[in-house]
Amino acid sequence: MCTIDSCPCGFVSAMQLPCKHILAVRKSLSLSVYDESLCANRWHVQYFLGNHNAYLPNDMNDDSGADHGIEISTHTSAVLSEQQKYRKAFKVAQRLCQQVSTFGMRDFNEGLDVLQSVANLWNEGKKVSVGEATHQVSNKYYNNGIFSAILVIHFLL
Repeated sequence: MCTIDSCPCGFVSAMQLPCKHILAVRKSLSLSVYDESLCANRWHVQYFLGNHNAYLPNDMNDDSGADHGIEISTHTSAVLSEQQKYRKAFKVAQRLCQQVSTFGMRDFNEGLDVLQSVANLWNEGKKVSVGEATHQVSNKYYNNGIFSAILVIHFLL
């Protein structure tokens, strides 16, 4: 049975917001449909301003992509939420996908194999260290005959 502040439907527990049933009960009783206590902190403006990417310090929301390299930092200035980590990793993954999609088929397949190897190793709970390797190639992705986008993967057990 639905009351002015609880309902057994799945929406309330999943979204941590009042469902249409709670709003209907509140409206039928001539109560304000909005009650801040019915909403989880993540839906409040203060939480948004403190946690949304656009409002984080510049060092945590750099979208410029000017470097186009992958930066690995062992020092963090703040503990990130799972969502913040996802967004940061997603941006890097998008850049990797964009880059590998421009390769010819042979290099595309090699690059995709590297990315799949990293994903598989992480799935197995292994740590991966990435270094740069060079070899001779004859396509548009070389610089003075040296291709430097191939990665060497070291498995750290």
